[in-house]
Amino acid sequence: MPIYEGFEPNTDSTTVPNSCASHSSYSSEPADPTRRNTTHGQGHTVKYGIFIGYTFTPAWLAKSWEERERFQQEHLAPIFEKYADRLSVQQYDAEAFSASPTDFAFIETEDLRAYYFFIEELRDTALFAEGLARIDVIHVGLADGYRHFAKEVLDADDSR
Repeated sequence: MPIYEGFEPNTDSTTVPNSCASHSSYSSEPADPTRRNTTHGQGHTVKYGIFIGYTFTPAWLAKSWEERERFQQEHLAPIFEKYADRLSVQQYDAEAFSASPTDFAFIETEDLRAYYFFIEELRDTALFAEGLARIDVIHVGLADGYRHFAKEVLDADDSR
């Protein structure tokens, strides 16, 4: 079960599901110039992909569907909405395929600072602070990192 039920994978770059995701990972739209971008080397924008595996505890699973939805709307939705302009979040239910983690999220961002603040705010909610769920693993990767490396390092070495 996703941390926030309103999130569905966004495969259409023209729509934003429940106003909680900024764009699809395949969006061809130009980046908003007012967004805080991470640039490296010769000013190339860098997009990070972040995998977060998490597990819901028996305390969460003991809640009714109505209690879970109420909890999500009250505690989690405002945080997701706050960062929707800087983070694209897709959530997946994995418990039928994996014992741990039971669920995972995939986040894309150009702003690691926003991601960090997002996670800090989530960890301060009752979901994690009261042990309803736990984060099992976080993996961060750089989209097309090898291309950034080739352009910024290898090309620079060749020009010497």
